[in-house]
Amino acid sequence: MKKREFNTRTAYITAAITISLMLLLQMILLDVNHTREAKVTTRAYLEQIVAIIEQNEHQEKAMLASLKEDYTALSKAVAYYLDHDHSAIYDKEELKKISSLMSIDEIHIFDESGTIISSTIPAYVGYSFDSGEQMAYF
Repeated sequence: MKKREFNTRTAYITAAITISLMLLLQMILLDVNHTREAKVTTRAYLEQIVAIIEQNEHQEKAMLASLKEDYTALSKAVAYYLDHDHSAIYDKEELKKISSLMSIDEIHIFDESGTIISSTIPAYVGYSFDSGEQMAYF
């Protein structure tokens, strides 16, 4: 009878150890698999992000080119108007009216030296392209 108890007990211990080892092996395999899948997913996301950034950069360049064309056309239209109505150059209200009609924020009129001689915003009159970082941007 003792031999039978010993065999049953040994069988239970062996079964418990076997099940524990199988669970440990399964956990290791699942961890390796999840790590590999996470790397693949991360790589795919990064590739998508790079593609989106490249597309955005292309769109940004196209938009900037379009804006430059638009701003050039608007500035030529304002210049044309002011060439035909010299009195509007120094009339702040007339400049505001023109900027409103053209759907632009500000109009600045420069002399040959690059100094603002008239503007829809009088605070900028007298500034030149050397007057600071913001003006140097233009």
